[in-house]
Amino acid sequence: MDLDIRGLRVLVTAGANGIGLAIARAFTREGARVHTCDVDEAALAALAASDPPSRRPNATFPTARP
Repeated sequence: MDLDIRGLRVLVTAGANGIGLAIARAFTREGARVHTCDVDEAALAALAASDPPSRRPNATFPTARP
C-alpha cells in the first residue's frame, strides 16, 4: 500500500494497544514519522523497547488521565 506519507508527521492517540497500535505500525511502515500517546505508560514503554526501530513509532508520550 502506498499512502504517499513518507516523511510526514502523524500523531496516533491510544497508540499503545489494539487498533491504535496497528495504525501506528502501518503509518511507520509507510515511512511516516509517527508519535503515539496513551494513558497506559507500561504499554508505551513496552512498545518502545520491543519493536525494532523500523517498526516502532519515533516517539511515545504518556497521557494523563482526566
